[in-house]
Amino acid sequence: MRLAVRLAFAGWLAALAVAAHAAAPVWIDWSADPDGKTHTYAADGYKLTLTSRSAAKDRPPVPVLRIAAPGVPSLTMAGVGGFLDNAVAMVGVVQLDPKAARPAVLMQTFSGGAHCCTTLNLAVLSGAAWRRYDLTFDGDARKEVVGAAAGAPPLLLIGDGSFDYAFASHAGSFLLQRAYAVRGGRLYDVSGEARMAARRRDAMSAALAGCSASGGERNGACAAYAAAASLLGKHAAAWRKVLTIYDRTGNVWPNGCRVDPENGGCPKRQVIVFKSYPASLAWFLWRYGYFPPAPTFECGSPNCAVPWPSTPPPAGDGPK
Repeated sequence: MRLAVRLAFAGWLAALAVAAHAAAPVWIDWSADPDGKTHTYAADGYKLTLTSRSAAKDRPPVPVLRIAAPGVPSLTMAGVGGFLDNAVAMVGVVQLDPKAARPAVLMQTFSGGAHCCTTLNLAVLSGAAWRRYDLTFDGDARKEVVGAAAGAPPLLLIGDGSFDYAFASHAGSFLLQRAYAVRGGRLYDVSGEARMAARRRDAMSAALAGCSASGGERNGACAAYAAAASLLGKHAAAWRKVLTIYDRTGNVWPNGCRVDPENGGCPKRQVIVFKSYPASLAWFLWRYGYFPPAPTFECGSPNCAVPWPSTPPPAGDGPK
């Protein structure tokens, strides 16, 4: 587990090191065994205390982080327990916003399981108050890193879980990365910004290869291809391509909802049942801010959900 955690952040550390405006990050790789069930570290003016908290019966212990610093209230963040009888966490102190007086604090933990579920807790100071965000994703943690665009502050790059199981199984799903930046003590989704163009082109190329493959669950890759192309302003051409090559024998696609659902559920009378993959995909791209591309927006909720679009939803099978 500790090796996996270190590998998960290898790309993160390398990318942050070249960020022109970011101070060198400090990382703490903690394990209750052998580091101790309670251990306090000091980094960049913070006192970081990691503890192992007992969970429900037959459940693994939960790692808990307490952040303390002079002049600000303390903050406690609980991670997720893994599949071992040993609490493990990686904590980072990173200057995500070069204008901030204090760096951000990140805590990454793993629940384990078939899809290696990862939770990234982010704490940033806004004045004398903390703001906390919980970004959860499924996938190989070694591929989920924090990157930095040339000459710009670091970015959080998190796979968009909306794609998972939407048009294919987990194995066939292609989780397009969303990009987040800390500005003025708040978290923003910057996935549609121009500086992401190179990453979008790479993602579009990789997804198109999967979408063009014969057999398999290529409709998952086709969805990511259309989404990446849409953020690049190439929606029309990509949409025509998808309509030509998607798997017409596939029968996996999500329903829609006429209202912004609460807690992930949609009232029964508001459910939209689509009759085809293109119709579902068109609605999906609209709902999650891929087409029309959502502008940079502040994360108004802890999990940074995409705001409900203000543009009209697509009709029929979407734009041709």
